[in-house]
Amino acid sequence: ALRAMGELAQRFNEVFRATGELLQPLRDGVRNAQRKLQDLARELEAIDQQQTPGGFPLFNALKKLGGLRRAPEQLCRLVEVKANEERWWPALELFLGRNRFAVIVDEGDYGDALRILRDTQPGREGEALVNPMEARALDRAPKANSLATKVEVADPVARAFVHHLLGDVICVGSIEELNRTEASRAITPDAIFKQAPSPW
Repeated sequence: ALRAMGELAQRFNEVFRATGELLQPLRDGVRNAQRKLQDLARELEAIDQQQTPGGFPLFNALKKLGGLRRAPEQLCRLVEVKANEERWWPALELFLGRNRFAVIVDEGDYGDALRILRDTQPGREGEALVNPMEARALDRAPKANSLATKVEVADPVARAFVHHLLGDVICVGSIEELNRTEASRAITPDAIFKQAPSPW
C-alpha cells in the first residue's frame, strides 16, 4: 500500500508538472494581453490629455525642463491638413513616418535640447530633434500640387522642415497618372508611391 501511495504521488507530480507546462503558453499569453491593455489604457489617457500616444522620453524630458524660451512641440501637433485635402492623410502618414514625432524647439534652446537628447535613452517611437538653423537653411518653396501644399504649418521651423520633407512629392489622383507623371517623386491619395532611381 505504501509503495502504491508513493507511485500515486509520483504520478500526481508528473501530471501536475505536465499540466503546468501545457498551461505556460496560456499564462504567457494572458501576461502579454495584460501588458497590451495597460499600454492601450496609457495611450487613451494620453489622447484624453491631448497628447500623442506612445513613449517619448526626449519630448517628455524637454517638457519638464525649466527655463526654455518656448515649449517644445512634436511635428505632428504643428501640421494641420487643409479642410478640403483630408484624402491625403494616408500619403502624409507614409511620408512623414517617424518624422511625425520630431521635436521642434526654439533656436536658443537647441543646445540644451541636444544635451538632453544625448543623455536620454531612446524610446520605441524613434524621436528626432530638429536643428532650427539647419531646417531654415533647407527651406524652399514647395512645388505646385506637392504634399506640402496639402497642409498648413504655422510654426516657421516646422514649416521649413515640412517643405524639405514633402515639397517635391507631387500628388497625383490615380495609379495611371502616377505612371504617366514625369515627377521624380509622386504619390496617390492611398499612399502608392513612385520614386525615380538615383543616378548614383
